[in-house]
Amino acid sequence: MEDNDLKIRPKQPYFVMASSKYYKSVILKYGISHFYSFELTEGKDNAVLAIPDGCVDILFCCDESHPEARICGTVLSPSVVFNQSAAYYFGVRFLPGKVPDICNLPMSEIINQELPLDEVIQDKDLIEKITSIRDFKEQQKIFLDTYLHYYILSAGYNPKQNLREYLISQIVLSAGSLSIGELSTQTGYSERYINKVFKAYYGMTPKMFSKMMRFQYLLDNLNLNMEHVDFAELAQITGYYDQSHMMKDFKSFTKTTPRKYLLSLEHENYDDRLIVIKREKKTF
Repeated sequence: MEDNDLKIRPKQPYFVMASSKYYKSVILKYGISHFYSFELTEGKDNAVLAIPDGCVDILFCCDESHPEARICGTVLSPSVVFNQSAAYYFGVRFLPGKVPDICNLPMSEIINQELPLDEVIQDKDLIEKITSIRDFKEQQKIFLDTYLHYYILSAGYNPKQNLREYLISQIVLSAGSLSIGELSTQTGYSERYINKVFKAYYGMTPKMFSKMMRFQYLLDNLNLNMEHVDFAELAQITGYYDQSHMMKDFKSFTKTTPRKYLLSLEHENYDDRLIVIKREKKTF
């Protein structure tokens, strides 16, 4: 599921809008979606909205007086996260459904919550190495030097793991449009068994995860077409029954409407705040 043609590019747009500049380095390899760094705008309300994306993040607060790191599971509904004003953050967002190999725990144990990173990883020196600097490129290198060791070691055959990864891959590649019945037909497993295996590890049903992926696909389309949006056509493109269904899902995940969301992107100069950095191939 590491493909430059993936429909789902997980986004947390309210993090971008709350920062002065938000730097993003797209990876789409090793189970990693992208690296990011940002500094919250001083003087602004430091309550930032996190929205469902089906992803696990590792977030490092590189503040000299209070450095810390935490692993964050996906939220199931829009949730306010509180951050230190004017603090510098370095983050790693993993691909949807991927739990980082440096943490030996299922996604179900961190869904809808945050845990101190030092409680779930063996290499605790990683936290100090990353929080002690503010060099985005160097932080990426430090993280990968440690992470890739565990990523390579984790490779192996596990029937349940292979089934889980196949289900996640198909849901993401279809942007949430596959039904549980179609997944059952593709895999040869019963719907009941698929639900059981999926929920035990991910802490949610395939249906809920699919709903998140469809929403993130919608979000991506909105961000790419901010000026001219035909909502009825967009609902059809992104796999919703109709425009009303799309509006309802969007509001449940953002507390706002697509139209108001687009206005907020414009008002907060979203495109000016977001800086996408092209990585050098030889670096990774």
